[in-house]
Amino acid sequence: MKRFLITLILMLSVFSIASAHPFKSEKELYNYYAEIDKKINEELKNSPEKILKDRKNTLKPLSMNIFGADKVLGDNSYLFGFDKNGKIMSMMKRNVLDTPSMIARIYYSNGNLKELYLMDDDFVTGIVRTYYESGKKHEEIPYYKGKKEGLRKIYFENGNLSNEVHYFDDSREGKTIDYYSNGKVLRVKNYKNNMIDGEFTEYYRNGQIKVKGTYKNDLRDGEFKFYSENNKYLGSVFYKDKEIIKSTLSEEDKDELDDSFEFADMSSFLRAATEDIVGVRTDKYPNGKIRISMPYNVNGELHGKFKEFYESGKISSEIIYENGIRQGKSLEYLENGKIVEEKNYIDGKKEGKALETFEGMIQMKANYKNNKIDGDMFLYYPSGKLLQKRKFINGKAEGELVEYYENGVVKEKAYFINDKQEKEHFFYDEKGNLIKTDIYKNGIKQ
Repeated sequence: MKRFLITLILMLSVFSIASAHPFKSEKELYNYYAEIDKKINEELKNSPEKILKDRKNTLKPLSMNIFGADKVLGDNSYLFGFDKNGKIMSMMKRNVLDTPSMIARIYYSNGNLKELYLMDDDFVTGIVRTYYESGKKHEEIPYYKGKKEGLRKIYFENGNLSNEVHYFDDSREGKTIDYYSNGKVLRVKNYKNNMIDGEFTEYYRNGQIKVKGTYKNDLRDGEFKFYSENNKYLGSVFYKDKEIIKSTLSEEDKDELDDSFEFADMSSFLRAATEDIVGVRTDKYPNGKIRISMPYNVNGELHGKFKEFYESGKISSEIIYENGIRQGKSLEYLENGKIVEEKNYIDGKKEGKALETFEGMIQMKANYKNNKIDGDMFLYYPSGKLLQKRKFINGKAEGELVEYYENGVVKEKAYFINDKQEKEHFFYDEKGNLIKTDIYKNGIKQ
């Protein structure tokens, strides 16, 4: 019910603007879309295989390019596109309205529907629907005569909403809502003339506010307040003309928030909201090979698998984003394909096992909790032998640190309390004999 009310507010707020179509209200527009859906649903009652079989005597080979098909058959009512293996790639039903029109279906190689829409007088009109390869719905995009008009919805593959954005005359207008994959609200922002303008709020998965501020003409403007997951105020960052002019955030808090809210110039690289980019954007090396592959959602936020490549074309790194925030496994590679770093992210924070390797041998092994190292951390020699073992609690060194020679003999022993060295620091030779002892108090050598 709460999401329905939010959606209703979005829809009503946009229709206070002078309409760019002939309908007098949101209701009339969506009644029009509903009539088109009726025609599409009627057509969907028949499978393309059945229609193909029923019309085998009227369909003739045609010399035309339809969605990259290797072969096209058609008659006065239908067009079929086939791949090189003879599988149906697309099917179009002609003249479904009183005007020159057609319903288009595009399919994955596994036979599942990929895209479904209606063309009226060469313009996309009605609700364009796209699907994941699994068959689950991906997007619902309302069009009126080739322009996005109404509430666009994007879904996670689990069926939950990922994003809701309202379009007016092909331009984003009014409030936009991003969601976590579990259905909780991630971010709410406002658009004016296709630019972020007005109040901006980002939330943690538990519903607490993470960031609150204001945009003006697509730029952060004034104070942005930051909060912890338990609603503690952390500090503010102040913006003017795109630049940070003041910050009361501690470096520790800034580092913790950095993966979910970009502070500096990287934001212009990671966001493409002003360019209305949807899909994969690439940057290339001088030799023409792809350097970076960046998938964007409707709001110009990274959404999907972000990839970097070596100039040879080999993969360099892979990072998964959901609505601009890191989620899941992040990997870095050597040019020979071996993994050099592996980390896991939940809501932009490092969480769980982290590994660093070299030529297939583990160099560092640790565990993260809420973006901070937590638990035992192990460092290794290139040979794979243990170099150092120490413990962290909530990102701070705690307890005994032991360092080893490559032959396995203890080299040093030290002790930490709340990230500060305390007590004795023992040094040993390669035979295990004690050769030196230092004393520390509150992090200072005595």
